[in-house]
Amino acid sequence: MKNAKSAEYDLVDHELKKAFADVGIELLKIEEAFGRYAWVRKEIKKRPKEGYFLWVKKQPKMPISSCVTAATKKVSQQMTNLLVVEEGLKVTMLSACSALAKNLCARHYATGKIIVKRGAKLDYKSIHSWGRDDFVEPDYEFYLKKDAKLDYYYKSTSPPKRLNMKTTVYGDKGSSANLNIIANAINSKLETSDVIHLKGDDATGIVRLRLVANKSSNVIAHSKVVAEGAGKGHLDCQGMLIDKDSSITFIPEIVDKNKDAVMSHEASIGRISEYEMNYLRSRGLTEKEVINLIVNGFLGDSL
Repeated sequence: MKNAKSAEYDLVDHELKKAFADVGIELLKIEEAFGRYAWVRKEIKKRPKEGYFLWVKKQPKMPISSCVTAATKKVSQQMTNLLVVEEGLKVTMLSACSALAKNLCARHYATGKIIVKRGAKLDYKSIHSWGRDDFVEPDYEFYLKKDAKLDYYYKSTSPPKRLNMKTTVYGDKGSSANLNIIANAINSKLETSDVIHLKGDDATGIVRLRLVANKSSNVIAHSKVVAEGAGKGHLDCQGMLIDKDSSITFIPEIVDKNKDAVMSHEASIGRISEYEMNYLRSRGLTEKEVINLIVNGFLGDSL
């Protein structure tokens, strides 16, 4: 079945609409898991208010999904999520967070801890779509055990008024982390902080940023890779300014604590050239259509 899921979590405001999981996957409200398992209390520390606990013990047949929606005026969500992937499993996680209307003035705070155990692989896709007056603050930590792999793809398709985003990865020996963060800021303030700690030998970490600032937007992105073992790290930060009232600040940082590590970074910020604009306008496109075409190509909608 095309839309089948191995597990599904669906929350609207503070009401859990759906919680389904196949055999071999445990899905609970986070507050229930906090009370049931002592090891969860060690991982979470502070008693959570809402969110999910997802424990993948056997190989899923289909992707796992979570959907968190803001539906009423001035709702404030405070999510705490814990995802654990057991050894050797290959898991695809599809996560969507959004507002049903553009004028809700919603607040969405989310802290997450994702543990990918030895030899496991997690493909994690997160899509956000918010209203023009929303405030969104996701803070996620990924713990990659020996030889674990993470492919993380985050995209903001409709930006909130304010987005403060933090992503931290801890990679043990032989692990690999591939982070892709994509956002088109429109009349908004966007701050991202992503850090990869290469704690073990042969660990690799790559951060790719594709950020656009449009209509008086302010974008600040701090990306960092820290090599504690003999690993490899790379930062690829690219930005595009659309109007004169917007700004982008990139702060790439590589920290090498091991003489055998290989570290590199590249960063660039550009504009739409007059040549591109005039060429496409001569083909019958409006200025708005030209900007949308170039921005969509830059952000890589095919990813």
